[in-house]
Amino acid sequence: MALLVTAFVLAPVGVALQGSDGWKLISSGESVSYVAQNAALYIFQHSIGNTPSGVPYPGVWNGSLWTLQWEAFCYLGLLALGLTGLLARKWVVPVLTVGCWALYVALQGRLDADSFVLSRMADGLRFALLFLVGVLIFTIGRRLPVTWPIVTLAAALFVGSLFLPDYRTLGVWPYAYLLVSVGALTKVRWLTMRNDLSYGLYIYAFPIQQVMAGTILASLPVAAFAGLAVASTIPLAAASWFFVEKPSSRLFTQRRPDLAPTVGPLSSATGEPR
Repeated sequence: MALLVTAFVLAPVGVALQGSDGWKLISSGESVSYVAQNAALYIFQHSIGNTPSGVPYPGVWNGSLWTLQWEAFCYLGLLALGLTGLLARKWVVPVLTVGCWALYVALQGRLDADSFVLSRMADGLRFALLFLVGVLIFTIGRRLPVTWPIVTLAAALFVGSLFLPDYRTLGVWPYAYLLVSVGALTKVRWLTMRNDLSYGLYIYAFPIQQVMAGTILASLPVAAFAGLAVASTIPLAAASWFFVEKPSSRLFTQRRPDLAPTVGPLSSATGEPR
């Protein structure tokens, strides 16, 4: 859906706002090519025609989409673990996660060569590590102690990791813990969100900002530009959630109710459901 919206709505609108013919862009077949070339998640075509142009990041309409191939590979790997029965063994996820982290630390800086193969290996290892840490947190989350002192320590460790050559060598652990624990400890009702717009914000923010950057809005202060970009992206993110993601999730959980997510507030002392 993001490919269609980008190719047939955002890109033509962006071109039109720059004084060119948006319909001509569509009728040229470039919009169709953009969707077809990128439909399998791997991004083969970044531009549509010679657009976007006149922006700080020319020739790319949606730079965020390149990560989706790695996310898909991670889920396929998780599926393989489930089909083989390994996922049911409690030691598999911790061992895989720690092993991936150890390999990442050992190879840190050695895969940063100007080589397609090495760069792909570096990307794959990085995404696998981040994904596995998330899986580990999910599997042990209800047994994870969640208290403000531990959160404070985790925050300090994460901030300290930002001064390392690669924050992930240390920061991946406290960062994952912070994402879960702060949400569990937050008791402000209006911060408890029942609808998740994060994915839609991620996949639509880039093309929205490319459209904005091609107009007079590019002269706005950074904070104003960012705020307007978020506000402009939210409607598309909401549409993505309510019309694509939520129905898909509902369809899945109706077939396998035992796999429905069980996210809820945790007690601050034990991490158990309240």
